[in-house]
Amino acid sequence: MAKLDSIINAGTPKGIVPVEISYRIIELFSAGLYSSPHKAIEELVCNSYDANATSVDILTAPSIEPENPEASIWVIDDGTSMDMEGLNLLWRIAESTKRAQENSDRPPIGKFGIGKLATYVLASQVTYVCRTEQAVLAVSMDYGNLDAENDPGIRTATHDLTVRELNETDLRRLLAPVSAFAGGKAIQKRLLDPRSGTWTAVAMSGLKDKASQIKQGRLNWLLSTALPNSPQFALRLNGQPVVPKKSEADLLDSWKIGERPINSKGVAATFDKQGNPVVTIEGVNGSLHGVVEIYKEVLDPGTTKAERLLGRSHGFFVMVRGRLVNLDDPLFGRTPLSHSSFARFRLVIYADGLDNYLTSGRESIADSPAVDSLREYLKLEFNRARLLYDAWVEDETKAARLSTRIGKSDGAITRRPLAGAVKRALRGETGQLTLIDTPDDLTAEEAEQLSDDIGEAAVSEDGLIESIEAEARGADAFLSRYDAQRRTVYVNVLHPFYGNFIDLVKSRDIFDAFAVAEVLTEAYLIEEGVDASTAHRILARRDTFLRELVARDRRSAPIIAQYLLDQADNEKGLEEAVKESLKVLGFEVSPIGGNGTPDGLATATLGYRREMGAKADYSFTYDAKSSSSKRITADKVGVSRLARHREDYKADYGIVVAPDFDGAGDENSALIKECRADGRITPVRVVDLALLVIVASRRQLSFTRLREIFETCRTPVEVRDWIEAAMTEPESKPPFREILDVIQELQQSYEDAVTIPAVTITLRNRGIRLREAELTEYIHSMTTQAPAYIDLAANDVRLNVSPERVMHAMSRQDQELDNFAALLHSHLTAGVTAAFD
Repeated sequence: MAKLDSIINAGTPKGIVPVEISYRIIELFSAGLYSSPHKAIEELVCNSYDANATSVDILTAPSIEPENPEASIWVIDDGTSMDMEGLNLLWRIAESTKRAQENSDRPPIGKFGIGKLATYVLASQVTYVCRTEQAVLAVSMDYGNLDAENDPGIRTATHDLTVRELNETDLRRLLAPVSAFAGGKAIQKRLLDPRSGTWTAVAMSGLKDKASQIKQGRLNWLLSTALPNSPQFALRLNGQPVVPKKSEADLLDSWKIGERPINSKGVAATFDKQGNPVVTIEGVNGSLHGVVEIYKEVLDPGTTKAERLLGRSHGFFVMVRGRLVNLDDPLFGRTPLSHSSFARFRLVIYADGLDNYLTSGRESIADSPAVDSLREYLKLEFNRARLLYDAWVEDETKAARLSTRIGKSDGAITRRPLAGAVKRALRGETGQLTLIDTPDDLTAEEAEQLSDDIGEAAVSEDGLIESIEAEARGADAFLSRYDAQRRTVYVNVLHPFYGNFIDLVKSRDIFDAFAVAEVLTEAYLIEEGVDASTAHRILARRDTFLRELVARDRRSAPIIAQYLLDQADNEKGLEEAVKESLKVLGFEVSPIGGNGTPDGLATATLGYRREMGAKADYSFTYDAKSSSSKRITADKVGVSRLARHREDYKADYGIVVAPDFDGAGDENSALIKECRADGRITPVRVVDLALLVIVASRRQLSFTRLREIFETCRTPVEVRDWIEAAMTEPESKPPFREILDVIQELQQSYEDAVTIPAVTITLRNRGIRLREAELTEYIHSMTTQAPAYIDLAANDVRLNVSPERVMHAMSRQDQELDNFAALLHSHLTAGVTAAFD
């Protein structure tokens, strides 16, 4: 690199500054902490801020060519400068005296004493020119003099830097390159004026290739966003003021941090001495203040790649001592949030108390319980903003919504049939309807009032369907329902039909229309004189058809088990394979997916149990975690996140499936400790789930038996032990043939669907005493072994072939299961990873 001699040689030797450093330390620190050339310049501006500067100029050419020997970059401020002692302190690496001189008017940003190493990223030579009240001094560091070959390790050596005193001629010669920049002549004139007061100029010469990556737009955005916004701190880039970033988007709502109710652990709302709302967080010194904003428009700076490179305007902006510490992390370490609202969301929080948690690069925060509490609080504020945005979108799009279009449709096909069905139900003429909900605890007067309200709504502008909303009603519930009091149609997002096809259509609109059609179908049936029980059977058959569409490609247990093993290192493939495995085990599976949600929800429908005095159904959320390294760390598992998924979907348990887990067999590992502390999260290896698919099908493991895994197993080893114990149990001989014979006989004797109670009673008359729940589980077991031959939907069962064909298929399947189980178990005994060979 060429040297700019006018900068590094000007002046008369005044003294020596010894620097103890090694080439390797400089290389490691600067490359690791300041990989971006823009961040390196920002670091120098931070040093100016900490020197109590009120004015800073950055001079850099619009297009930097390092091979140009005259190329240089300057950062000039009017802060407290350095005398000989100050220059000695400047080059003490990893030492900083700023905090010792701290004052409340301007708390320093610097903390670690390594900021000057940022210059190594940009230049081969850096010169500090300092005007004090006594003299103008200059000192230059030539990084090229640090011999990398003779100093290959991290051992420090002493390098003497010559401090030079400059007279007016020397100073004019040194500052000559400044005049070539935009606005440089005025700056040069000011610096040459003896009345200019103290100032410091940092000149970087012998520029490196990294300097050519500096983009004026990106640098301006970074400086306007990441640095303190203070009227006492003026910043200019090539003569142009750098002003704090302002959004031109249309603001929907804004509020101050701590102004609205808070329900977040370790966080409390209070007021500062001036009466302004603030929050306090356990483990963080002092209070935190700021502002939350949600906009109607996306806050991204542009649509082209060049515009997006300038920087971000949305997300979390965490300011510590006036400086942004999460410049390139808009999520501040959180998992991805709802994109549509997050792109319109901006939260700026001033948290000087996080200074203790800053890492050495001052661009990130070390993890701690206090920081976790802050992240949870930030999520609370985002969710508050998201709800406001969602409500606004709902209002804005009302005119285009399906419910509005329905209100404008012909009343003879929408309002009149629905109003008639509701009124008849309220008068007790129909009995309980299937999809149309009317309260059953109303007095006669209340029922009459609701009937009158429905009549008035039927002729109003809004009509009988004011909104269509999503609800997580359950995998065993119908796809839709109508709430007569709320005049709302609900779409059940946990219905298997919805879960399996929502990703295909990419929009809920088609499901909204379908749900309304279902509700109106029941209204049409009632209007045509069909009684409620017959209407229920018709709708139940339609619902069975929807579920059959989802299950139409049901495959055998060995095929699914092999599919599961094949997808172990494929993230999306494993998620799909886990879903199919749970379906083979008999669970009603509702895929969910998306940011901040589980991959899906699985439900076991057991019905009412007399011994429990309640329904014995249970459900669990599931997540699949894939990794090329096969072992998933406790951080990636995220037990607390899985627990939130479970609670959000009101499930009883949660499972996570992965190729393998770090610390799977170690009781002291983070994963096992967290799972045991939670008590309802079960980690399962892919190979073990594959084996469970085989064993459950071969041994006819019921939902009740499978529940033992979720109740008792907190480690992958315990899951394996449970499965192997089930393999060695004496094989039961359920009365499959007798059950099939009864179903066939009932189908041949009656036109109506064969129900579980009818089969139970007939078997009992023949001396086979089974509870309805037991019978349901036996029939379910047959559907997993011969999925195309026998169907079970809600309380109805249907045999599609002769009992002989079902038994033959099950026998053949048993042999396949035994062979596959033996092969898979041999892999497992040889080691977990062997199953993936």
